[in-house]
This record gives sequence, C-alpha cells and structure tokens, in this order.
Amino acid sequence: MATRNLHRPDALAAAPDHLDERLVDDSAAAERVLVLSAEPGGAADPISRALADSDLSVRTVSDAAGLDAELARGAGALFVAAATFPGPQLKKLLRGLADAPQCSRLPVFLVGAAGRGQKELEALAALDNVTLLEAPPSERTIVAAARAALRDGQRQAYVGKLLGRIEEAERREERLVATVGHELRNPLGVIATALSLMRRLEGDNGPTARYRGMIERQVETLTRKIDEMLDPDRTPAGDEQMREWPPPQRRGGGVRRDAPSPRAAEGTPMLVVEDNDDARSALVELMELWGYAVHGAASGEEGVELASRHDPEIALVDLDLPGINGYEVARRLRDARESRLLIAMSGYGQPEDRERSFAAGFDRHLIKPVDPRRLARLLEKPHSAQGAA
Repeated sequence: MATRNLHRPDALAAAPDHLDERLVDDSAAAERVLVLSAEPGGAADPISRALADSDLSVRTVSDAAGLDAELARGAGALFVAAATFPGPQLKKLLRGLADAPQCSRLPVFLVGAAGRGQKELEALAALDNVTLLEAPPSERTIVAAARAALRDGQRQAYVGKLLGRIEEAERREERLVATVGHELRNPLGVIATALSLMRRLEGDNGPTARYRGMIERQVETLTRKIDEMLDPDRTPAGDEQMREWPPPQRRGGGVRRDAPSPRAAEGTPMLVVEDNDDARSALVELMELWGYAVHGAASGEEGVELASRHDPEIALVDLDLPGINGYEVARRLRDARESRLLIAMSGYGQPEDRERSFAAGFDRHLIKPVDPRRLARLLEKPHSAQGAA
C-alpha cells in the first residue's frame, strides 16, 4: 500500500511500536474514513458495507461537493468506489482528486477502477499516496487497508511532532550557545582593551609585562574556544574573516598584525557607543591615547545626540544597546552624513548578523572581543580605502 512521504523517511522506521500518547494525533478528524460512492451500499460498492460493520468512524458521500466539505473537516483515509460512477463522471472525479491539495498527502484507495478512465488512472496511480485495488476486494481486505492507513497516519503524525520537538530543542540550544558566547565576549573585550592600555602606558618591558602576557594568552584561548563553540566548522584561515568583516587585506601571505596604533590625524573626532561602562571607558581611553578626540555614549539615543553636536569622522557602535539599537544608530548617522566610517561591534558574527549590519549602513563588523591590533590596522587605512578590503 502506497502512503504519503515523510520529511525524513528513516524516521518512521525508527518510531517505536508503542507511541508516546502526547505526540499522537488524537483528533477525531484523523480517525475518520471517507467513502466516495455514487451508490452507497450498492452491489458495485462493497466498501460502504464492509466499513459499516466495523468499529471505524466512516462517512460516505456521493459527489465531489460533499467530498470537498468532508475533506475540509479532515480524514485519515479515502476510499473511492470507482465502479459506481459513469465513465465521464469518474474521469472528472479522478482529475479533481489529482489536482486537490487536500488529497496530496491523504491515503487514497481506488476500488473497481480497472479498465476505466485509463489516462486519468495512470496519472493518479503515479501519485505516491494512491493505491489501486483492481480486483473486487474482500470485506476483510477493505477493513484491513483502512486500519493500516489510519495506523500509518498516526505514525506520520507522531514522527512529525517528534521531529518538530527535536528541531525546536536544537533551535533553543543554538540560541543558548549564541547568547552565552555573546555574554562571555563582552568582559573579554574589556580585558583585551585594558591590557592594550597597560602595554601602551608601561611598554613591552614594564613591571607587569610577564603577567600581561599570561592574561593575553588566556584571553586568546578563551576567545578561540568561544569561536569554535559557535562555529566549529570554521578553519584557522577563516578566523580573520570571521572576526573582522569584510576580511582584511593580506600582505606577503599573512595578515598584518604589527601596527601598535593607527596613523590617525591628531584630534580626529570619534564616537564610541557602548552601554557597558568598563568597555566604553577602556575603549575611549585607548582611542584618546591613539590621538583621537573621543566622545563616549552609553545608549543609542545619546550616541545620535553626540554625533549631531560633534560630527565624528568615525563611530564605533555596539549593536546591543538600550533604547534604539546599534543598527538604528548606524542608519541615522549614515543619513546625516554618508562619508563617515561606521564600525559595528558585536558578540554575534554569523553571516546573517554581518549582512544585517551592512544593510544598516556599517562599513565593518568586528566581533568581540575586538583585538586592538585589528582595530589599529583597520583605522590606519585611508578612509577612502575602507570599503575596498
């Protein structure tokens, strides 16, 4: 007996014999058997007689209009007493069944259709939910076919709901992992920026150099572990592309990492929008040491207001902000002046996250923790070259 397809064909075979009642479709509609016969109970219609004596829920209709109404209520199987219909009527009926969306996954049994409407029969028989019972079937065969179809429908419903639960659990897990990664990246960003400040103030041979090196290595390890957790298929070569997008230009076969600070014009106005106080304070201080005239904002609204007063050439904007988010900040800053450089900072870095950033008007999408060396390399480029990387 041919039945409807599953989204994952192997899942049905794996379904247990005793199904979890919470996942079984217990609606009355799923247990109904429909019979389409022009002469219900007549000699050419053994189906109605056989099913009438069973304990199944059966509804018999005699025309296409009645069938449409019953299908709208739902059913677990459909039997067609083909021998009860005149040739032209059967041809029209079969054509309607082949085209009806509500029949595309419903088990359909054609009884007594041999030799009639061959063209339509061939088209209908090609559908994987249709079974032709050409020889006059016994009452036991009809009832057994109906029970098997209903049982198969229950298994289909069980598997569908089970797969739905599995997919929802997978989505929840992905959201949890992404959220945890995002929350961990924020404090790592503060630590990385603070270490850069210490290096800038003390130099490479200062009294805390050895301990700074330990912390830096651990920050790099944690950052790599978070990246692997969120994107385990990423290759080492793709690390640069993930953490800075568009990817940096490569020179001499590698990524340039040796810029201690950007060659920025002294006093270039810059805006930093970050709601984490430690992260904002550390980043503002580092940018000031690099020579920028920096204004820090703790919210999207404050960032837009400061931009209208100071017209920054560059804006570093966290995306997850209270009030208006970083995407809206970028749109407003871009609308006010097209030429400024807008850099997004976020704990999220999947392709869809970057695409959303660029759609809002950002030139770059940096993943936290933002490595000061990467940021320095990015800022040292001429402004006109920013979009070329």
